[in-house]
Amino acid sequence: MIHSLYRDFFQFIKSIGGRDDRWRLFVRHYYGKHRDFLSRVWFHSQGFTEENIRERVERIRPGDYAWLQGALELYNIELKTAGILSHCEKVFPNTVYCTGHCDAYLFIGFFSPDAFVIEHHGESVICVGLERYRRFRHYPLLLAHEFCHCVINRTLGPGNGRFHYKLVKEGLAVHFSKIAFPGRRENEYLFLRTGAYNDMQTQKRSIFEKLLREGERIGDIFHGQNGELPNRIGYYIGYLMVKEFIERTGKTDPVWLIEHAERIYMDFFYS
Repeated sequence: MIHSLYRDFFQFIKSIGGRDDRWRLFVRHYYGKHRDFLSRVWFHSQGFTEENIRERVERIRPGDYAWLQGALELYNIELKTAGILSHCEKVFPNTVYCTGHCDAYLFIGFFSPDAFVIEHHGESVICVGLERYRRFRHYPLLLAHEFCHCVINRTLGPGNGRFHYKLVKEGLAVHFSKIAFPGRRENEYLFLRTGAYNDMQTQKRSIFEKLLREGERIGDIFHGQNGELPNRIGYYIGYLMVKEFIERTGKTDPVWLIEHAERIYMDFFYS
Protein backbone atom coordinates (compact mmCIF):
# COMPACT_ATOMS: atom_id res chain seq x y z
CA MET A 1 0.00 0.00 0.00
CA ILE A 2 1.22 3.51 -0.80
CA HIS A 3 0.56 6.26 1.75
CA SER A 4 0.64 9.74 0.17
CA LEU A 5 1.19 11.90 3.24
CA TYR A 6 2.90 14.64 1.24
CA ARG A 7 -0.42 15.80 -0.20
CA ASP A 8 -1.52 16.97 3.25
CA PHE A 9 1.79 18.81 3.66
CA PHE A 10 0.97 20.80 0.53
CA GLN A 11 -2.43 21.57 2.02
CA PHE A 12 -0.56 23.06 4.97
CA ILE A 13 1.62 25.12 2.61
CA LYS A 14 -1.47 26.34 0.78
CA SER A 15 -3.11 27.39 4.05
CA ILE A 16 -0.26 29.60 5.26
CA GLY A 17 -1.08 32.77 3.35
CA GLY A 18 0.05 35.80 5.31
CA ARG A 19 -0.81 34.36 8.70
CA ASP A 20 1.78 33.64 11.37
CA ASP A 21 0.16 30.67 13.14
CA ARG A 22 2.18 28.15 11.18
CA TRP A 23 2.44 25.53 13.90
CA ARG A 24 -1.33 25.37 14.42
CA LEU A 25 -1.86 25.04 10.68
CA PHE A 26 0.90 22.44 10.45
CA VAL A 27 -0.77 20.33 13.14
CA ARG A 28 -4.22 20.72 11.61
CA HIS A 29 -3.34 19.84 8.05
CA TYR A 30 -0.32 17.54 8.33
CA TYR A 31 1.25 16.57 11.63
CA GLY A 32 -2.04 15.98 13.43
CA LYS A 33 -3.31 13.71 10.67
CA HIS A 34 -0.16 11.61 10.54
CA ARG A 35 1.24 12.05 14.05
CA ASP A 36 1.79 8.33 14.57
CA PHE A 37 4.02 7.85 11.53
CA LEU A 38 5.79 11.22 11.65
CA SER A 39 6.57 10.81 15.35
CA ARG A 40 8.05 7.40 14.62
CA VAL A 41 10.31 8.90 11.97
CA TRP A 42 11.31 12.16 13.66
CA PHE A 43 11.47 11.23 17.32
CA HIS A 44 12.15 7.50 17.46
CA SER A 45 14.23 6.91 14.32
CA GLN A 46 16.01 10.22 13.86
CA GLY A 47 16.20 11.46 17.44
CA PHE A 48 14.71 14.92 16.93
CA THR A 49 12.37 16.70 19.33
CA GLU A 50 9.06 18.42 18.72
CA GLU A 51 10.88 21.68 19.37
CA ASN A 52 13.24 20.94 16.45
CA ILE A 53 10.27 20.38 14.17
CA ARG A 54 8.41 23.41 15.44
CA GLU A 55 11.41 25.67 14.85
CA ARG A 56 11.65 24.44 11.28
CA VAL A 57 7.93 24.88 10.67
CA GLU A 58 8.02 28.49 11.88
CA ARG A 59 10.64 29.31 9.22
CA ILE A 60 8.62 27.91 6.30
CA ARG A 61 7.48 30.31 3.61
CA PRO A 62 4.81 29.48 0.98
CA GLY A 63 7.30 29.36 -1.90
CA ASP A 64 9.81 27.06 -0.20
CA TYR A 65 8.43 23.88 -1.77
CA ALA A 66 7.31 25.24 -5.14
CA TRP A 67 10.16 23.38 -6.86
CA LEU A 68 9.00 20.08 -5.35
CA GLN A 69 5.37 20.66 -6.27
CA GLY A 70 6.46 21.37 -9.83
CA ALA A 71 8.60 18.24 -9.98
CA LEU A 72 5.77 16.07 -8.68
CA GLU A 73 3.38 17.47 -11.27
CA LEU A 74 5.68 16.02 -13.93
CA TYR A 75 6.43 12.76 -12.12
CA ASN A 76 3.43 10.74 -11.00
CA ILE A 77 5.00 9.54 -7.77
CA GLU A 78 2.18 7.20 -6.75
CA LEU A 79 2.01 5.51 -10.14
CA LYS A 80 5.79 5.23 -10.39
CA THR A 81 6.15 3.90 -6.85
CA ALA A 82 3.46 1.27 -7.39
CA GLY A 83 5.08 0.18 -10.64
CA ILE A 84 8.58 -0.04 -9.16
CA LEU A 85 7.45 -2.01 -6.10
CA SER A 86 5.38 -4.36 -8.25
CA HIS A 87 8.41 -4.95 -10.46
CA CYS A 88 10.62 -5.59 -7.42
CA GLU A 89 8.16 -8.14 -6.06
CA LYS A 90 8.35 -10.05 -9.33
CA VAL A 91 12.14 -10.11 -9.62
CA PHE A 92 13.02 -10.63 -5.97
CA PRO A 93 14.47 -14.13 -5.54
CA ASN A 94 11.54 -16.44 -4.81
CA THR A 95 12.23 -18.24 -1.55
CA VAL A 96 9.93 -19.95 0.91
CA TYR A 97 10.99 -17.44 3.57
CA CYS A 98 10.31 -14.11 1.94
CA THR A 99 7.13 -12.14 1.44
CA GLY A 100 7.49 -9.53 -1.26
CA HIS A 101 4.96 -6.94 -0.09
CA CYS A 102 6.19 -3.68 1.49
CA ASP A 103 4.21 -0.53 2.28
CA ALA A 104 5.66 2.81 1.17
CA TYR A 105 5.14 6.17 2.89
CA LEU A 106 5.62 9.24 0.67
CA PHE A 107 6.07 12.16 3.01
CA ILE A 108 7.88 15.45 3.50
CA GLY A 109 10.18 15.75 6.45
CA PHE A 110 12.88 18.29 7.18
CA PHE A 111 15.97 16.21 7.84
CA SER A 112 15.10 12.92 6.17
CA PRO A 113 17.25 10.66 4.00
CA ASP A 114 15.85 10.31 0.49
CA ALA A 115 14.72 6.74 1.21
CA PHE A 116 15.02 4.44 4.23
CA VAL A 117 13.29 1.66 6.15
CA ILE A 118 11.84 1.82 9.67
CA GLU A 119 9.74 -0.38 11.91
CA HIS A 120 6.18 0.91 12.12
CA HIS A 121 3.41 -1.00 13.93
CA GLY A 122 5.63 -4.05 14.01
CA GLU A 123 6.31 -4.09 10.28
CA SER A 124 9.22 -2.85 8.18
CA VAL A 125 8.03 -0.08 5.85
CA ILE A 126 9.72 2.02 3.18
CA CYS A 127 9.89 5.77 3.78
CA VAL A 128 10.54 8.30 1.02
CA GLY A 129 11.53 11.79 2.18
CA LEU A 130 10.47 13.80 -0.85
CA GLU A 131 12.10 17.04 0.32
CA ARG A 132 15.43 15.55 -0.80
CA TYR A 133 14.43 15.22 -4.45
CA ARG A 134 15.17 17.55 -7.32
CA ARG A 135 15.01 14.88 -10.01
CA PHE A 136 13.77 11.30 -10.01
CA ARG A 137 16.36 9.69 -12.29
CA HIS A 138 17.65 7.40 -9.53
CA TYR A 139 14.29 6.86 -7.83
CA PRO A 140 13.84 3.26 -9.11
CA LEU A 141 17.29 2.30 -7.79
CA LEU A 142 16.65 3.90 -4.40
CA LEU A 143 13.29 2.20 -4.05
CA ALA A 144 14.68 -1.19 -5.12
CA HIS A 145 17.52 -0.83 -2.60
CA GLU A 146 15.09 -0.13 0.24
CA PHE A 147 12.67 -2.81 -0.95
CA CYS A 148 15.43 -5.36 -0.46
CA HIS A 149 16.04 -4.09 3.09
CA CYS A 150 12.32 -4.18 3.81
CA VAL A 151 11.89 -7.80 2.72
CA ILE A 152 15.02 -8.95 4.55
CA ASN A 153 13.91 -7.18 7.74
CA ARG A 154 10.46 -8.73 7.52
CA THR A 155 12.03 -12.13 7.13
CA LEU A 156 14.89 -12.03 9.62
CA GLY A 157 13.96 -9.05 11.79
CA PRO A 158 15.54 -5.58 11.81
CA GLY A 159 18.14 -6.37 14.48
CA ASN A 160 21.68 -7.72 14.30
CA GLY A 161 23.97 -4.71 14.06
CA ARG A 162 27.09 -6.82 13.66
CA PHE A 163 29.65 -5.45 11.25
CA HIS A 164 29.61 -8.45 8.88
CA TYR A 165 25.83 -8.44 8.77
CA LYS A 166 25.63 -4.73 7.90
CA LEU A 167 28.18 -5.07 5.10
CA VAL A 168 26.38 -8.00 3.52
CA LYS A 169 22.94 -6.44 4.00
CA GLU A 170 23.95 -3.23 2.24
CA GLY A 171 25.86 -5.12 -0.43
CA LEU A 172 22.85 -7.31 -1.08
CA ALA A 173 20.57 -4.26 -1.45
CA VAL A 174 22.96 -2.78 -4.01
CA HIS A 175 23.16 -6.11 -5.82
CA PHE A 176 19.37 -6.45 -5.91
CA SER A 177 18.86 -2.96 -7.33
CA LYS A 178 21.23 -3.94 -10.15
CA ILE A 179 19.19 -7.09 -10.85
CA ALA A 180 15.92 -5.19 -10.74
CA PHE A 181 17.07 -2.33 -13.00
CA PRO A 182 20.04 -3.46 -15.08
CA GLY A 183 21.92 -1.32 -17.56
CA ARG A 184 23.05 1.57 -15.37
CA ARG A 185 26.67 2.40 -14.65
CA GLU A 186 28.14 0.62 -11.65
CA ASN A 187 28.57 3.83 -9.63
CA GLU A 188 24.88 4.67 -9.97
CA TYR A 189 23.81 1.63 -7.96
CA LEU A 190 26.10 2.84 -5.17
CA PHE A 191 24.78 6.43 -5.52
CA LEU A 192 28.30 7.67 -6.14
CA ARG A 193 29.64 10.18 -8.62
CA THR A 194 31.90 8.69 -11.27
CA GLY A 195 34.99 10.36 -9.79
CA ALA A 196 34.29 9.08 -6.28
CA TYR A 197 33.72 5.56 -7.59
CA ASN A 198 36.95 5.66 -9.57
CA ASP A 199 38.83 6.85 -6.48
CA MET A 200 37.53 3.85 -4.54
CA GLN A 201 38.67 1.54 -7.29
CA THR A 202 42.13 3.11 -7.18
CA GLN A 203 42.36 3.00 -3.36
CA LYS A 204 40.81 -0.45 -3.02
CA ARG A 205 43.96 -2.23 -1.80
CA SER A 206 44.75 0.31 0.92
CA ILE A 207 41.09 0.43 2.00
CA PHE A 208 40.97 -3.35 2.39
CA GLU A 209 44.23 -3.35 4.35
CA LYS A 210 42.87 -0.74 6.75
CA LEU A 211 39.64 -2.69 7.21
CA LEU A 212 41.59 -5.88 7.90
CA ARG A 213 43.70 -4.11 10.53
CA GLU A 214 40.86 -2.38 12.34
CA GLY A 215 37.80 -4.54 11.70
CA GLU A 216 34.73 -3.27 13.54
CA ARG A 217 36.84 -0.57 15.23
CA ILE A 218 36.97 1.26 11.92
CA GLY A 219 33.78 3.19 12.75
CA ASP A 220 30.93 4.25 10.49
CA ILE A 221 31.90 3.41 6.92
CA PHE A 222 28.41 3.86 5.50
CA HIS A 223 27.45 7.47 6.13
CA GLY A 224 30.62 9.47 5.72
CA GLN A 225 31.44 9.72 9.43
CA ASN A 226 34.95 8.30 9.03
CA GLY A 227 37.21 11.08 7.81
CA GLU A 228 40.01 8.72 6.76
CA LEU A 229 37.91 6.79 4.25
CA PRO A 230 35.79 7.80 1.24
CA ASN A 231 32.12 8.54 1.77
CA ARG A 232 29.82 5.49 1.42
CA ILE A 233 32.76 3.09 1.30
CA GLY A 234 30.79 0.49 3.30
CA TYR A 235 28.28 0.11 0.48
CA TYR A 236 31.09 -0.37 -2.01
CA ILE A 237 32.85 -3.04 0.07
CA GLY A 238 29.60 -4.83 0.88
CA TYR A 239 28.62 -4.89 -2.76
CA LEU A 240 31.99 -6.33 -3.82
CA MET A 241 31.72 -9.02 -1.12
CA VAL A 242 28.23 -10.10 -2.19
CA LYS A 243 28.92 -9.87 -5.92
CA GLU A 244 32.09 -11.97 -5.72
CA PHE A 245 30.51 -14.59 -3.46
CA ILE A 246 27.46 -15.04 -5.71
CA GLU A 247 29.62 -15.30 -8.80
CA ARG A 248 31.83 -17.94 -7.16
CA THR A 249 29.18 -20.06 -5.44
CA GLY A 250 25.94 -19.48 -7.33
CA LYS A 251 24.15 -18.81 -4.01
CA THR A 252 21.42 -16.22 -4.60
CA ASP A 253 18.92 -16.71 -1.75
CA PRO A 254 19.05 -13.35 0.12
CA VAL A 255 18.08 -14.96 3.43
CA TRP A 256 20.84 -17.55 3.13
CA LEU A 257 23.36 -14.84 2.24
CA ILE A 258 22.42 -12.74 5.26
CA GLU A 259 22.51 -15.73 7.59
CA HIS A 260 26.02 -16.58 6.32
CA ALA A 261 27.32 -13.00 6.40
CA GLU A 262 30.39 -13.88 8.46
CA ARG A 263 31.40 -16.61 6.02
CA ILE A 264 31.04 -14.19 3.09
CA TYR A 265 33.22 -11.66 4.92
CA MET A 266 35.88 -14.23 5.76
CA ASP A 267 35.90 -15.68 2.23
CA PHE A 268 36.32 -12.23 0.74
CA PHE A 269 39.23 -11.11 2.91
CA TYR A 270 41.01 -14.35 3.82
CA SER A 271 40.53 -16.84 0.99
